[in-house]
Amino acid sequence: MITLFQYYHQKHDVIFYADKQCLSPRYFSAVIKEKSGNSAL
Repeated sequence: MITLFQYYHQKHDVIFYADKQCLSPRYFSAVIKEKSGNSAL
């Protein structure tokens, strides 16, 4: 299982995290916005 928390100090781009979750950057951003109320950045 991939934990994204291990990367948050090093990686700051949406494309990286979307790729790790096998999602498009656009969809990843939309899900983050919907669930947290904040942008993925």
